[in-house]
Amino acid sequence: MLKFFSTTALVSSNGNIKLLLTKPFSISLFSLNFKFCSTSTFDPHAFTVSYLIDTCGFSPETASNVSQKITLTNTQKPDSVLDFFRTFGFSNSQLRDILRREIGLLSCDPKKVVLPKFQFLLSKGASNSDIVRIVTASPRLLKRSLENHIIPAYESAREILQSDKQTIASVKRFCYLCQDGVESNIKLMLDNGVSHSNIARLFNWWPSIFCSSDLLITIEELKELGFNSTTSAYSSAFLAKRTVTKDKWAEKVETFKKWGWSDEQIIRTFRKQPFIMLVSRHKVNAIMSFWVYHLGFDSLDIVKCPAILQLSLEKRIIPRASVVQFLASKGLRRKGASKYTPYLLSEKLFRNKFVKGFEEHSSYLLKLYEEKISVADSSQERPSAGVNHLDQILSVVSMLIRKLHSATHKPLKAMLFTKPSLLFKLQQLQRYPSISFFNFFCTSTFDPQSFTVSYLINNCGFSPQTALKASQKITLHNSQKPDSVLHFLKTHGYSNSQIHDILRRELWILSCDPNKVILPKFQFFLSKGVSSSEIAHMVIVSPRILRRSLQTHIIPTFEFVRTFLESDKQTIACMNRFRFVCSDRVINNVKMLIDGGMSKSKIAMLFRIWPRIYCSSTLMKTVEELKQLGFNTSTASFGVALLAKISVTKTKWAEKVETFKKWGWSDQHIIYAFKKQPFCMLSSTHKINAVMSFWVDSLGWDSLDLVSAPVVIQCSLEKRVIPRAAVLQFLVSKGLRKKDAALSEPFSIPEKLFLKKFVTCFKDDSSHLLKLYEEKMNLANNMEKSSSSLQIHNLNLYLITMIGSVQLA
Repeated sequence: MLKFFSTTALVSSNGNIKLLLTKPFSISLFSLNFKFCSTSTFDPHAFTVSYLIDTCGFSPETASNVSQKITLTNTQKPDSVLDFFRTFGFSNSQLRDILRREIGLLSCDPKKVVLPKFQFLLSKGASNSDIVRIVTASPRLLKRSLENHIIPAYESAREILQSDKQTIASVKRFCYLCQDGVESNIKLMLDNGVSHSNIARLFNWWPSIFCSSDLLITIEELKELGFNSTTSAYSSAFLAKRTVTKDKWAEKVETFKKWGWSDEQIIRTFRKQPFIMLVSRHKVNAIMSFWVYHLGFDSLDIVKCPAILQLSLEKRIIPRASVVQFLASKGLRRKGASKYTPYLLSEKLFRNKFVKGFEEHSSYLLKLYEEKISVADSSQERPSAGVNHLDQILSVVSMLIRKLHSATHKPLKAMLFTKPSLLFKLQQLQRYPSISFFNFFCTSTFDPQSFTVSYLINNCGFSPQTALKASQKITLHNSQKPDSVLHFLKTHGYSNSQIHDILRRELWILSCDPNKVILPKFQFFLSKGVSSSEIAHMVIVSPRILRRSLQTHIIPTFEFVRTFLESDKQTIACMNRFRFVCSDRVINNVKMLIDGGMSKSKIAMLFRIWPRIYCSSTLMKTVEELKQLGFNTSTASFGVALLAKISVTKTKWAEKVETFKKWGWSDQHIIYAFKKQPFCMLSSTHKINAVMSFWVDSLGWDSLDLVSAPVVIQCSLEKRVIPRAAVLQFLVSKGLRKKDAALSEPFSIPEKLFLKKFVTCFKDDSSHLLKLYEEKMNLANNMEKSSSSLQIHNLNLYLITMIGSVQLA
């Protein structure tokens, strides 16, 4: 059977015609060669494709695509380029990869374009093989100007790394010489106080960082987190922030939180050991599980020594834990000894101190330790012997885990909640079969995890589910300490439900000495005039207050705030509204406002109105925003504006702006009104619409009138705006008030002054005006009694009634 193909004639580099027979949507299937005859015409595109196939090793498909970027008319230049690269040690496959990305090289003069760059790198100590590696990885380097780009970028990096050897090594890791931004990013970091040593570390670890366009964002983020740009931890934190995506970062934060860490503890630990955010979630969970369930330690211990998370669970933590546990069981390790030291020591030092150091047991300890390490090594791949048996065991384990999680049978349910170590061991056996199998059936006379769960259920009123989850944060070995804590709280008036709520959020309290940790704080507050019931309420609402240090945090913060409020009574009243003594930001934020020119009286005003404003992490940013809007930090309106900007969310702010715009205000009008009366942005959108509707639809006035009188929006519509508007309309109708008179004054002055100025002073009409005013006030009061909140249609009827009576009058 005959098949027909479309054909294309290509003039090949050896003088032959090549016919490419093609199918629809495909490139050549085979080629037929015929001797080139004098009657054929020369096709540069066909020649280019043929050259790329025959000489450069491109596939027909790739050659066809790449040929759109270059046109070759003879072999002289491209042959010289290929010969040049081959003399430097580039293989055919490397050349093909380079040309696939930078096909333009085939039309250049290699001695003018490429050779000077190679000579520069050679002069700096790079070998031919180094050059091959660099160019193959980043052929774009050959496109960049030697004088204007490569040399300046290299010298900038060398100034930081201080040797050609180090600089070439960093270029081999990532060829930043072909990227933009290296010099400017180095300057940016230096200008922001980042030390040379930190920049050098980043070049050695991850040089591609310096090709980013948003390094300033990371610099600002680390400043907000309190990092010092001259310490060694800064470079680790910078690397973590740049290499971990936002989604992955959030996932890791959530993982730490599931193990009982707070946001503050995560930040503190990150500041101490930034590399923790480079550890995978799987590894964090594995180490935390072993630390809490198997060793019986508190997950919060890792906050003090986050370096534990960087260690290998199988090759270091588990083997060394088996040695330490044996020593503890024999009474050879004192109870107060550091729980971290055995895991942080070097291999040699650990063996000398914890294995060979106990001569009587050294042979057994060495055997135990090496056995665990060999198990870890063999766990990398499942052993061939006994595979079927291990598969059967794992199948049973998976079934048991499913049964325990979905158990409705009471004995199984009880097993799950009173023996959580069983579930943990099953999960570990499933995850690490070759390691856990040896320990699975090991039993002990006392299981701290089970005791903790049981205590939380029986003594603290926790549900089994909550107790199991809470037990990940604390390990109880006996009832002595927790009993003393519960007794202490009960003698101070806390009910069982209140104690339960406190422990749910601050479980660590059960392991403290209440007379040393809690009582001094209670005594301090009592000495300042706080009643026992107020202390109880304070702790129930914010039990975190018990975690803060009395001497280094609570007292300094309290005394600092007292300097503004000038009495213990005022300070306690402020603290009852918001527990500022729990926050780390109060003192720094207030000092920042003082340095910015805010007066002591204005700061005191905000403490009385909204003390939580001083705990905001965005206070400095908000202050700058208000300054840009033209606010003066020394004026009274600045404090109100600050309150409005921080207390109103971005979404709510945008909704209010949109509401004003619907009534005809421009952005300039909104800013003007906000600067004149910042409280207008604290009014709800419902209130704004109600006042505007009455002003425009009922009174027939212009909504822009309120731009210069935004105080009206704050006033009560029913008790102030409508009654006073009725009086003003009557006066205008009688010609007793000019139509263009100021609008804000009648609504902003006190009632006594309003009656004097707009009612009683008009003797002929004073009795009617007073009756009209009081009638509207009574109607407002009656409406308030009949319904706690007016629906929109009721409000409209009310407004119609009000304005109708005004017109009749």
